Amino acid sequence: MNCESFDVLVVGAGAAGITAALQAARAGAAVCLVEKNGIPGGTMTVSGIHYPGIFNAWGRQVIAGIGWELVAKTLETMGRPMPDFSRTDMTRHWEHQIPLDPVIFAAIVDRELLAAGVTIKYHTMLGALSGEESGWAVTLCGRDGLYEVKSKVVADCSGDANAAKLAGYEVRTSEPCQPGTMSVYATGYHLKSLDLDAIGNAFQEAVRKGEVCAEDTGWAGGFNPNVLIKRGNNSNHISGINACDSAGRTKIEIAGRES
Repeated sequence: MNCESFDVLVVGAGAAGITAALQAARAGAAVCLVEKNGIPGGTMTVSGIHYPGIFNAWGRQVIAGIGWELVAKTLETMGRPMPDFSRTDMTRHWEHQIPLDPVIFAAIVDRELLAAGVTIKYHTMLGALSGEESGWAVTLCGRDGLYEVKSKVVADCSGDANAAKLAGYEVRTSEPCQPGTMSVYATGYHLKSLDLDAIGNAFQEAVRKGEVCAEDTGWAGGFNPNVLIKRGNNSNHISGINACDSAGRTKIEIAGRES
């Protein structure tokens, strides 16, 4: 079997990897994009946090580029208007995030990657990296096993420096790490029928008894009614676990489901 060869191999198809792959391919490079999941978008699609931001500051847009291009095309396909960044009634930064349909976003990303000539390898993980005179020998793991490709440049967009570690470089990890969130959506109740004060008091009593974690409903360490008002969403807080490797990721996802 002939070994595939590329100018640039991008590891990870989240926001950074999508942008890197499109920029390189549009500049004329032969690009391969490797992604462990079967869909691009990373946190925006796989994790359900489908509202990227922030593209503005102090009443005007300050960030554009490929990321904004993809957001604009998604909004157009959804039939949604472009955001008005000059609005002064939204004082909290998160109010300026832009909700996207994750499936439409992913489909648009697929289309743009293919149009740019990117070789897409979903359901594929990085297995090993070794330096050569002409670049890198890259071992990939697909559903059909291990195989090797060559690339002059490897761009690590994994989010956890996975490629850098496999290449033998020193990686510095901050302690403590930012807590993670198991994004969930709650159904089966009528919000107006709930006594949020009583639920909050019951939650605090359950925390005192050790039945739940204080961060199970929000970032503040106490009961956060938004977990019910917004029907779950990006609410809970999983602390104290570094999820940069498979062992840590296993631990934090089990803790997230328990939460």
